[in-house]
Amino acid sequence: MLKTKTLDDFINQVNHAHKQFCIWYCVQKKSAKRIDDWVKKHRRSFFTTEELSQNKEYLHTYFLDIVGTSLQHGFILSLARLFDPAYANFDKKKKNPRLSLEYILMLLDDASLAQSIDNRIKGYKSTTDAIKKHRDNFLVHNTVNFKITKINAGIEKLFEELDNAISEIKQSKTHFANCRSINLKDTEVLSRCSVDEIF
Repeated sequence: MLKTKTLDDFINQVNHAHKQFCIWYCVQKKSAKRIDDWVKKHRRSFFTTEELSQNKEYLHTYFLDIVGTSLQHGFILSLARLFDPAYANFDKKKKNPRLSLEYILMLLDDASLAQSIDNRIKGYKSTTDAIKKHRDNFLVHNTVNFKITKINAGIEKLFEELDNAISEIKQSKTHFANCRSINLKDTEVLSRCSVDEIF
């Protein structure tokens, strides 16, 4: 049986991953423009350390390159976790569940609702598989022969589908009504405003 706290914790994880994705997206847009402006303005390839350390434009570019990568890694790790199996392969006794969508659906009393949500999420399999492949081979294990592949488009739609699924679960039982919500639009606007404020 799905407990309110478990659903609330899962919703919190979805919100966190969505915030990371939105902030990464906004930073990438701003950062790309800064880097482009920097390259256009300085048409030479060699600078002394002293020149670079005194140049605020370069320092911003240097900083944003690292921040953008860190935000990307963060949202990939967070999002991939949401679609992990309910239990690890080595957890034969199933004592340590993972807070993932599969686990949430396993605990739902309404089998038809769980199946409906699962079927819709399967429509994003190429996106979730790409995210998990990237996480497992590049971010976690740093596999030598891994060819970095693009993460398929559809992350925004995947978050929308997760939002729909959570809304349906909340409506299925009265005791879920007070669980947290996901507000995709607010997160997008707040992320954009936050990044604009920093820039």
